Amino acid sequence: MKSKDTVDALIKKGIAYEDLENISEAIKCYDKALKINPQNEKVWNTKGVLLDDLEKFDEAIKCYDKALKINPKYAWAWSNKGISLTNLKKFDEAIKCYDKALKINPQDAEIWAIKGDVFLEIGKKGEAKKSFEKSH
Repeated sequence: MKSKDTVDALIKKGIAYEDLENISEAIKCYDKALKINPQNEKVWNTKGVLLDDLEKFDEAIKCYDKALKINPKYAWAWSNKGISLTNLKKFDEAIKCYDKALKINPQDAEIWAIKGDVFLEIGKKGEAKKSFEKSH
């Protein structure tokens, strides 16, 4: 079996574990896939999301950073990094991440809405309103 086939199989297995809500086994599959191909930004991003779900925000950010080192134009990795930073109450850094994601993908309604939520959380209602308007 080629390494690409092995990586694809491990990713599919990881997704199956995610569907079963077995996050730790899913992460193990993604770790194995990353040992074979550490240049797969989507797997780094997915692992970050799972770590964020486990409230391991600093570890998640490291995964997003690895994804972004591979592909600096990966809007969802920027957005997900923003979510982890928001969870750590690092709102200014989070907003910068959302801005980078929106520079890459300015039509993404979900990212605009997430950014609006952060502005609401820090009491910037005017900025929140602008973000929410762009999310529709």
